[in-house]
Amino acid sequence: MILTQNSWHDLSPGISTEAQVLAAMGTPDRKDSNESYGLLKNLVQFEYDDLKKPSFLFQEGKLFLIYFRPDKDDNGFTSKAEPWITALGEPKQECFMNSHVDKHALLYIYPGRGLALHVVGDIVEIVEIFAAMSLDEYMNSFYVKPPVFIK
Repeated sequence: MILTQNSWHDLSPGISTEAQVLAAMGTPDRKDSNESYGLLKNLVQFEYDDLKKPSFLFQEGKLFLIYFRPDKDDNGFTSKAEPWITALGEPKQECFMNSHVDKHALLYIYPGRGLALHVVGDIVEIVEIFAAMSLDEYMNSFYVKPPVFIK
């Protein structure tokens, strides 16, 4: 299974609230305040031990980001990159860059769809789901340039 729209079980970044996520997913196993993601600070994070559930990040009570690892979680999503890229299309050159996840990881950004894939080889390591935005907005919110990797 793959996603082509930026929602998870009718929960959408930029629209859904903490209360709606709690109603749909239940009480998180961990709720952490003052979390960071990318360049963003002071976020609230819900994490679940149930591997079928993603992590949720909130900014001022509003769902800001959903992310999950299809290669680790038994959530029905394929970790193979090819089906994702076939469904979403090849990103424009400026939306294809290095990821901080691994020194061999690439980031496929679909900002207008509110989706980004962190890919190592042919495996999707992380899927990010966010409100549709411009590439500049994504770069100023989420993107962290990876460090220079030394052999």
